Amino acid sequence: MQDTPPGGDFRDPQSDAYAGQTGALAFGELRRLFDYYISAVGVQSIVAIAQRIRTELEWRLPPPQAQNAQRLLGLYLEFKRKLVELNAKPELSGNGVQAIRNRLLTIQDLRALLQQ
Repeated sequence: MQDTPPGGDFRDPQSDAYAGQTGALAFGELRRLFDYYISAVGVQSIVAIAQRIRTELEWRLPPPQAQNAQRLLGLYLEFKRKLVELNAKPELSGNGVQAIRNRLLTIQDLRALLQQ
């Protein structure tokens, strides 16, 4: 991560300025930012990584957007944790069509569950 900028460009592409206090968050950009820091898992603890992301969000976004982005971070980290658990299940392993279908359906169910 040394000498590399974190992902996530939160500027409004129309005005080249940051979105307003209540403007929509760019979910793809948030995910890039999250994944940039999450890539350090193993080098740093997930607790330290989550704190770095929260600090970055507070620094780069207006308070209402930062709060919403932090909520999304919590959901994203939970989703990633559950994916790791799913990968350990033998019934979801393999390269066969049925195994791939089962993994896809399980991931879709997980996404739906976390969106509730």
